[in-house]
This record gives sequence, C-alpha cells and structure tokens, in this order.
Amino acid sequence: MTYRFYISIFTLLFLFSCKKDTPLLPANNTSNNNPDDCTTCPSIFHNIEDLAEPTTYCDDFTDDVAWPDGFFNTADEVVGMTQNGTQPITVQSGGICVFDDMNPGMYGIGPVHIAFDGSYQTAVFEIYGFAAQYGEMSVAVNGSTPINLDESFPIEVGGVPGVMIDLDFSAPDSPPSWENAYLTFTGNLSGIEFDLFESGFISLCVTNAPSAPTVDKTHYVYVDDFVNHAGEVLGSYPNTKTPLGYYGLQPASLNIDFSQFLAYSPTKIGFVHAHQAGEDDYLVNIQLNGTPLIVTQVDSLADRLSPYGYTLEKYSYTGTMWSNQSTAIAGMQIDSFLVKGNNINQLSIGAELSESELRSICTYYENN
Repeated sequence: MTYRFYISIFTLLFLFSCKKDTPLLPANNTSNNNPDDCTTCPSIFHNIEDLAEPTTYCDDFTDDVAWPDGFFNTADEVVGMTQNGTQPITVQSGGICVFDDMNPGMYGIGPVHIAFDGSYQTAVFEIYGFAAQYGEMSVAVNGSTPINLDESFPIEVGGVPGVMIDLDFSAPDSPPSWENAYLTFTGNLSGIEFDLFESGFISLCVTNAPSAPTVDKTHYVYVDDFVNHAGEVLGSYPNTKTPLGYYGLQPASLNIDFSQFLAYSPTKIGFVHAHQAGEDDYLVNIQLNGTPLIVTQVDSLADRLSPYGYTLEKYSYTGTMWSNQSTAIAGMQIDSFLVKGNNINQLSIGAELSESELRSICTYYENN
C-alpha cells in the first residue's frame, strides 16, 4: 500500500468521526441543519452517476409564427404539435379552436384533446376565461371523469392514482377582462381533454423526469425503491443533486450502510426534508437495524418506531429548499428529524419527493 493510501484512509476516518460527550442540539440548529462538530454524511458527497436534469419544453400559443391564424372545427382535426413537435392537439367532435387577433393564444369552445407520452410529467398550462364561467370549463385526464375548474384545488384525479391537478390564479390577467390562471397536472400523463367555454390557452410547459439512472446497489450509499401502503413502488430515484442532498418530483429513498465508512456506530441519526409549507402528513419509508421497512405517514412515525426501541424528535421551521445545485427557493417548510437508538449502522430513508428535497443526513455518537 502506498503512503497516499494511508493518508486517504486516515482522512476519511477523521472526517466521519463525530464523538461527543455532551448533549446534542437539534439537527436543525444551524443553517445547514447540522450540529457543530458533526459531519453531514452521504447526502452531501454522494453523487448519482449519469443523473440527467429534467427536460422542459414550452409552447407559446401567442407566437404567430409557430401558431399561425387558423380555424379548426372538424372532429379529430390536428390543430398543431406541442412538446417539441411530438404530441398533437386535436379538436374533438363539437369543438372549435381559433387562432386570430381577437383573442390571445388559442381560443376555444367545446372539447379539445392534448396528447402526452404517458411518462411522469408536470404540465403547466396558462389558461384564460371569464371569471364567472370557470365552472363551465372542465378537464379529464387519461380518460377520467371530467373535473370542473370551479372545484377546490389541488385535487387528485379520480380513477387515476398519483395524478394531481392544481389551479393557481396568480397569472397576470391579459387583457384585464379575462381571468388568467396556471393549471398544473402532475403524474403519468397520456392525454388531457379540455371542455372549453369561451376560453383558451396562452402557453403550455411540460417537464419530463429523466430516465432512471443505473444504480449500483453494492455501494455503501445508493438510491432505492420507495413503496406505498399497498407495497407498490412509486419511485426509485431523485431528479437532481443539490448542495445538501437530493431534490425530486417523485418519491425516492436513500439506502446507507454506515459500517462501511464510519469509525463508530451512530447512536443518533438526523435527516431533513424540505417541502411546501402546509404539507405535513406526507408518506415516509424508514428501515433501521432490527426493524422491518416501515411505511407510514410522518405524523405516525414516532409511534411506529417506538416498539423497536427508537425514539424520534421532529423540529420544523421556515427556510430555503434547493431544487438543484444553484436554485434556492425561500419560504419552504424544513422538517428536521432526530432518530435515537444504539448501533444504527443501517438506514433506509425515503420521502414523497413531490417537488421537495431529502438532505442533510448526519450521524452522531455519544458516550453514555
């Protein structure tokens, strides 16, 4: 073995030593959610090989070159192609689509269908209509029962598990006589059918999650499957690496074998989940030494861990969430968890990463 090898081993052991004789502060006592003198462990330094950024394609229906003037009223007539020219918009029987100078973007009456490729996507439409007539407009996703746009949002699409719709009226009204809104669909999308009522579209932006990376599950840190209450795999990888961990558009788990790189057996493990404020009862997966894989809502996690000799502390505050290496989003809820037990050498931790961040996994060792 070379001199450089010994230096590397010594440095690694030094970095991951975190022995303390005094009580520890909560895991979120500093801006990076880690107590002084403790090491932020795998979520900081572990990269996922070949993890691509999500791709986003936007269509601006007010662009007269890409979407020239036209009148479409024949059943199954193709109005144009969206999503980088891959998916058609078609008029359905009884529907009308118009591109002209009288109304912004694509104006319509009746049913219009927009195709998607069936993968996990986020589709954001900027729509417009008269405020009093939103109840006359509806959407159906993947052949679902229509949902009127005067419902209370966000809403899960009935009969299409995992697909959510949200309606946000923060879009600027243009012209002022219209009521503009952002209509967002998230999930596996194969087709959205609008029933328009003197209303239309300004734009459509579709973000596709990247293909799953090849995961080396022999490594001491790797992303793993996330499962729901029924045992179904909902997701298996985050979408981007952040300065503090991983950001995702779908559920994901992280599997860690601390015995492979720590010089001690942790007595406490901290982890952090950053997400939209108000979304408190999300689903988590956790497995520790001596426990099965526990699938539960976060508010029930302490009760589920207790029979196995573990205790849980949770701390929450408002702070910044990272969605990639450079984009920070303020005003998010930061949930910091501290699991206490003995000889915690194995950890699998996952959360519903629906536009949220799993980060700052930190280990501790205390003399009793």
